[in-house]
Amino acid sequence: FFKKAVVEKETNTGIQGHLVDNSGNPVSGAFAMAYFDKKMARLPDFASTLSDENGHFTIYLPEGGDFYLAGRMHAWDMPQPGEPYGRFGGEIPQLIKVEKGRFVDGIEITLAPFSGSYEKGKSKRPF
Repeated sequence: FFKKAVVEKETNTGIQGHLVDNSGNPVSGAFAMAYFDKKMARLPDFASTLSDENGHFTIYLPEGGDFYLAGRMHAWDMPQPGEPYGRFGGEIPQLIKVEKGRFVDGIEITLAPFSGSYEKGKSKRPF
């Protein structure tokens, strides 16, 4: 519903990890998102299911590839100031290489209050 490609079933390829806050506490009910490009300023190419009570997420992928990851609480529009948001690698996103038939595990994305500026109308909700 908010990603470019849909992986409708569990696959043997993907990315697993945890979403945490600045104190290292798990963040439940958030998403991890995978992008082919470093800018990550659009709909994600793939997204996880909601993170569980331990902050655990899984992104199932149809095949391997190179990805940049982010995490956030809301699915639509660009992040609002104060919304928990983070990128794997922080300010300089870190590339993750995924081989077909394998999972990259142990990824941790720290979600902190978004401090960027919100641009009204930049991303429109579909409703």
